[in-house]
Amino acid sequence: MTKASKQVSSVDVVNVSLKSVFESVVNLDAEMTAYEEAVRMLNAGTISVRGLKATIEAAQEKGALPTIKPSTAQYFVLSASVRSLAGGKDKPLKEILNATIQAKRAFKKDAEEKIASAKSFAELVKSTPKQGEKAKAEKATLADVKAVLAHADGVVALALKSLRELSGEEAVIKDVSSAKMLIKVLEHGIATNAHPAIRAKASA
Repeated sequence: MTKASKQVSSVDVVNVSLKSVFESVVNLDAEMTAYEEAVRMLNAGTISVRGLKATIEAAQEKGALPTIKPSTAQYFVLSASVRSLAGGKDKPLKEILNATIQAKRAFKKDAEEKIASAKSFAELVKSTPKQGEKAKAEKATLADVKAVLAHADGVVALALKSLRELSGEEAVIKDVSSAKMLIKVLEHGIATNAHPAIRAKASA
């Protein structure tokens, strides 16, 4: 194994000095200091996300950290951007990490851009859909579509019935007056029977 490969692999294992910092955490302020050191090391390339995760796991054997968990390691760098937003430094680490995780899950590959464009921590939190809200919105949209289709079927049936009444079973409009009458019938049907989304579309 070459010297270079040893250096690369070393960032992926437990970092003894950072482990010691984590193990010395006694309160939330000390945990924030440890978090900042971890972020500094990640940015400097002296530890990888994999190495950080392993280090946190090792430190937890001596005592659980209040907020930091192995699963949060992947969010450290991005969370530093969240913390740098206006009002971010006043927030506890738990809120910073939670806001980061929610933003990453909601915006995925666009999370970094969304965070960078936020004017404040509060704005980011407000603009980030919470877990379950997206699925709930999609479910509601599907229900609306089904309702529209159900009402639309009724309007179409009414139109076909009107066509037959006006022009016989062949459903052929043979003169202008019949066409105008059909338009009135359809307008009335839409106004009285259609789903609000259809009425809005028809009146546009």
